Amino acid sequence: MKIPARGGSRLKVLVPLAITYLSASFALRAVLTGYEGNADLFAPVPLLKIFLIGLIYDLAAFAWIAIPFVLIALLFRNTPLGKKTHAATASALTVIAIGALVLGTVGELLFWNEFSARFNFIAVDYLVYTREVTGNIAESYPLGLLLGIAAAVILGLSLLIVPFVWRAGLCRAPKLRHRAAIAVCYPLIMAGVFFGVTEGPHRMLQNAAAREL
Repeated sequence: MKIPARGGSRLKVLVPLAITYLSASFALRAVLTGYEGNADLFAPVPLLKIFLIGLIYDLAAFAWIAIPFVLIALLFRNTPLGKKTHAATASALTVIAIGALVLGTVGELLFWNEFSARFNFIAVDYLVYTREVTGNIAESYPLGLLLGIAAAVILGLSLLIVPFVWRAGLCRAPKLRHRAAIAVCYPLIMAGVFFGVTEGPHRMLQNAAAREL
């Protein structure tokens, strides 16, 4: 069956992902700021700096998250099979991304509760000693409840976002000259993110807790 051409670019799949990721990052930063309970963080200027500088790092992180979506948008052809395959692949990647985002957010909350810090080198030790860490978490927190809530949130977000991603995924691929431009420009953008978004903005925050946020 022939799939009619849809308006717009299939890169529109990135729109709901960007909104979801940036909203979740904003909400997490707001929750952790409130949980920290440091009055100095709530002064207007420091608070604005926390969220603006945090946004810079969130946008940089999303540029990395978007890589597989950009790749499949360029690789799959404009045939009916190519459009369906792209839509299915983008939808599957979206569910994986949502799952990673939700579980990562839960992990960040638990990590902050223990160390008053975002994921750092201690988290690497957690990955090395997975069994011991999992046991400690199970003893300290209602793990079943947390995983149930996380699963419900993942399911809800997937049901909300995936239909849009599927429809956007059925759109036409960029024209050949646009694909070539993206193939050249996106690696340059990522190089700029890698070398440009360093510790500079982070050092603008004077408070140690603000730097962690």
